[in-house]
Amino acid sequence: MDEQDFADIASKAKELGVSESVIRARAMSGQMDAFVFLRERVAATQEEFLPPWSYEEYPNVRWRDLGTPYDPSDTYEHGTRHLIAGKKRTLTPNPRYEMTGWVRLTPEFAATVFTRKTPVSLRGWHVAIDGRDDGFTAVEVIGSSEFLGVETSYVTSCQKVASEDVMFSSEQPKESVRANLDARREKSLLRIIRALDVMAKLPNRGSAGSIEKQLQELGFSGPNDETIRKVIEEARGLAVDG
Repeated sequence: MDEQDFADIASKAKELGVSESVIRARAMSGQMDAFVFLRERVAATQEEFLPPWSYEEYPNVRWRDLGTPYDPSDTYEHGTRHLIAGKKRTLTPNPRYEMTGWVRLTPEFAATVFTRKTPVSLRGWHVAIDGRDDGFTAVEVIGSSEFLGVETSYVTSCQKVASEDVMFSSEQPKESVRANLDARREKSLLRIIRALDVMAKLPNRGSAGSIEKQLQELGFSGPNDETIRKVIEEARGLAVDG
């Protein structure tokens, strides 16, 4: 896979001329690849050691080798230090990496994210990293552990994914993607203004002048009261999420 631009579900739906529910359905059924920006530790398998990272082969994601611990299995009985009689000591290589970048989600994980109201932990789920030759390698997200003391022992934390974190590869030019991101940021700012308007209990009339005066006291030369009034009206006119 070449270096990609990624778009949120609203931008992707607009790009394809379909509804957001169609995009979700395609992602959950595996008809459309869904991605997330990962910053987490992952584990590969004995058969799938990752090659040294290079931008030429993996332009959308990078990783750092953390080494390969060997985990003993079938060697101890009931948690004691005695080897099980008649069994050989088995050591399984468990290569681990610190990964940052865009990874492809499984349809099952996408379905889990889109059908839950709270973010979903990536721990234990597999994700795919795509190379330029259209091949991919699956790795397991394992998170990181922190030792908090004898009583608490180890606590594992891992990146969580909400529905708004899921992205899709975009075929639009970068300028168009940037415009969509700017529009998304503007919408977020208007929502914040709407919330502050309610919290401050601003009057329906005359509030623009007071805001302009406060801005001047803070050392800002603008915007003027007319612009402020228009922004407040636009924020108050926002439709709530249905």
